[in-house]
Amino acid sequence: AAPIIVNWSDSWLANYPWNTPFVSNEHTNVNVGNSVMDIVANALGVTYQNHGIGGEQSREVVNRLIAEIRYVRPRYAFIEAGLNDFGGLDVYGRYSYQHYYNEVWGNLLRGIDTCIAYKVVPVVFKIPPTNKLTTTEWASADSLNHSIDALAATGKIIAVDVSGAIGVR
Repeated sequence: AAPIIVNWSDSWLANYPWNTPFVSNEHTNVNVGNSVMDIVANALGVTYQNHGIGGEQSREVVNRLIAEIRYVRPRYAFIEAGLNDFGGLDVYGRYSYQHYYNEVWGNLLRGIDTCIAYKVVPVVFKIPPTNKLTTTEWASADSLNHSIDALAATGKIIAVDVSGAIGVR
């Protein structure tokens, strides 16, 4: 039977490097008990697969989702992407808010549309707070989070904001 939830993400949702993803070639110790996916799945009493890979940018995460979802067919697709896209440059080699926003938002929308086409509910995680971002970068992430909230308000996706739970055990 297909898992109820499949996670397509970068490292923080997948809990890399402490948890090696389902699709990884790496042979490391697996500690799924402290991943976001494990906590959510256990709380809901459902099955899941971790398809998150650390270091990936939004285009890579979404391209994998598009390639894999037809075979896995979960009920819910957890999508988290965008944090590794910071530092993206525009055509002049400068950091560009608009480049970041257009790239990540466009990729998320491709993933969301694919989920809907396969009748899978997209659950999109907002960019979490981090001390790695500059003020300009955080403004970009904040705009992206507002777009995620606006789309959730239409009922097309479920938005998840984990900022209130960061660091809470």
